[in-house]
Amino acid sequence: MTKHQTNVELVTHMMEFSEAGALMQAFIIEAIHNYSQQTLAAEIWTGNSFINQDAWKLCAKECLDSIEKRST
Repeated sequence: MTKHQTNVELVTHMMEFSEAGALMQAFIIEAIHNYSQQTLAAEIWTGNSFINQDAWKLCAKECLDSIEKRST
């Protein structure tokens, strides 16, 4: 039986045990960076969503800030 992984365990597993090696780490950081930029650039969201747009954008900004601080 497979143990249910938390989000942290899943990301940690992908980052540390990928067949692609350290390239997976770059892929995940780049994916976070790109999605965060897209989220901040998005106009007003349409449709029904249980996620508040301002809260989602706050998360995106925090991700970008963390990535940028790490690079300096």
